[in-house]
Amino acid sequence: MPRDIPQHNHMAELGFAVIINKGRALLIRASFPWNYCFHLYRGAFKTATDHDGLGIVNGKRATHYQHMFGQNPPWAKHLRLFGEAGTVKIVTNTSPKLLDKGVQCMMVGYAENHDRDVYWCIQPEM
Repeated sequence: MPRDIPQHNHMAELGFAVIINKGRALLIRASFPWNYCFHLYRGAFKTATDHDGLGIVNGKRATHYQHMFGQNPPWAKHLRLFGEAGTVKIVTNTSPKLLDKGVQCMMVGYAENHDRDVYWCIQPEM
């Protein structure tokens, strides 16, 4: 059989379907309002792809990241749920004492090229 035909792409096509379904599940589990889902689907699919890379390679004792890059990404020890609520500190040295010290945000992904416990967050307008 010749290469580059659809029969040879079967496993890759299944992988795309799995990532799409995981991303949709992340959006549903986070209980975002429907109008936010259209803005956050990229973050959900990126997070699903990141989490998929932490799966164990069949027949090996290593994750996909370890198999390909030699080590897991730095954020792998600081996993969070997609859509998890948290407080982001906004206080500065010149902030009044009675001002709020943080804002409520929701985690929508892991920040690359940053420290290991840095996340992408949004502040939904309530």
